[in-house]
Amino acid sequence: MRDQAKSNQLSRESLEVLYRENLLDTYHRHPEEAFKLLLETILHNPGNQENPKLLYTAAEFANVLGERKAPFWNRRPFIKRRGHKADPHPRTPATIEDLSPNTQEVLSYYGLSTYLSHAYLSVVSKNLNREAFNPHFRMACELYNYSLEQNLRFTLNKIPFHPRSFYRLDDPRGAIPSRFKLVGFDWKEEDIHEILPSVDYEPREVKYSSRRQGLGVPMIAIRYNDPEHGDDIYPPICAFPATALYIPQEKYNLEATESRDVFHLVNPWSQEALKVGESEIPIEADLTTPLNYMLTRTGFEYDYWAGFARKMPRSAAPPSSFSLIIRAGFR
Repeated sequence: MRDQAKSNQLSRESLEVLYRENLLDTYHRHPEEAFKLLLETILHNPGNQENPKLLYTAAEFANVLGERKAPFWNRRPFIKRRGHKADPHPRTPATIEDLSPNTQEVLSYYGLSTYLSHAYLSVVSKNLNREAFNPHFRMACELYNYSLEQNLRFTLNKIPFHPRSFYRLDDPRGAIPSRFKLVGFDWKEEDIHEILPSVDYEPREVKYSSRRQGLGVPMIAIRYNDPEHGDDIYPPICAFPATALYIPQEKYNLEATESRDVFHLVNPWSQEALKVGESEIPIEADLTTPLNYMLTRTGFEYDYWAGFARKMPRSAAPPSSFSLIIRAGFR
């Protein structure tokens, strides 16, 4: 199903919905206009905002347009590791024109897909006993995960991650300041120095020993050690699993789909489910890749792990060997 989420063509079921709404011809001639008219159909009738078929079609339609607008030479931007803490005052573009011409459209369509797929899941959760067997339910989860991942990729590819602020470039007037919120971590926001998509660093040698399916984008959260400030208990690099989620307000207002001001970074060790409407949906998690990422960069060198194992500065730890079993995702 994940490959279907990457498609730039609507499914047969969504085409049937457009046919019933007299939008099929417009879709073939002017797809962006057809999408705009479909959104107006949902907005102008409160009953349509509770219609699962319309919501799903709109979510899939937005994702298809995002795929079509994404540059074919760089559809999945690779987020390069910065290797150090974020600059205190990162430079952000003043207007969307400072970036590629279609970046604003790409982020807007992927953002709408994330919002609308979440709205669909919230609506159908009221009748989950029946809707859980609908293929659209799982596909909506895939649309949510994929469109959110694409949003993170295209944004982090242009503006470096900052623990206190994050900039969404989906408004023609300029960059929109947003922020990350940690859920279930003992770390503070300023302790997260980088986030990277786990899928880009999956180890070839290690099969998934701990992977959960659900909502969200598995990320590698990275913390760099700062020994100059007396913080030499931890290894030079701490990497732990985090799942990125965008959770709209509980009362949905489809006219405010461009407002996305909070991203949640959830600790999958302490938070296994997400409240969506009246139901709980498991959180997607990759618990293996972050551990492999950290160990390939630190190994089991005594100087790196002595302080962490003994809970004292490495400089004060006695020079003796020890054995250590590490649990991925320590908090």
